[in-house]
Amino acid sequence: MSKPSTLYLFKTNFKDAAYPGKAFFCPFCIQVEGLLAAFPEIRQDLDIRYVDFEKPRADLPELSGEANQSCPQLILPEGDDEFSAQYSIDGIGNVRRIEKTLFILDYLAERYGTSERH
Repeated sequence: MSKPSTLYLFKTNFKDAAYPGKAFFCPFCIQVEGLLAAFPEIRQDLDIRYVDFEKPRADLPELSGEANQSCPQLILPEGDDEFSAQYSIDGIGNVRRIEKTLFILDYLAERYGTSERH
């Protein structure tokens, strides 16, 4: 059985030590959350991990590299599938990753056969 792709998103209402007393959301992660809300069948097939803004961001550096901890980020643990090659870039080892929000949206729409982004 293959490992599911892992989607890293910032927690909503995350804190940033540079701005004490404030809470934030990531506008890029919210776009991906919107796709998952519209097409819940995608959510159940992914390993979704909500991470804090503070680095290191869970195990993301081990998969994408220390300098590549941006969110949202989709990790393809077993390399590319038939849909991902046009969107993905190298991670650590055999890992491929998609880090651009629009690429994540397009990949998920293609992979799961939903309607396309307009």
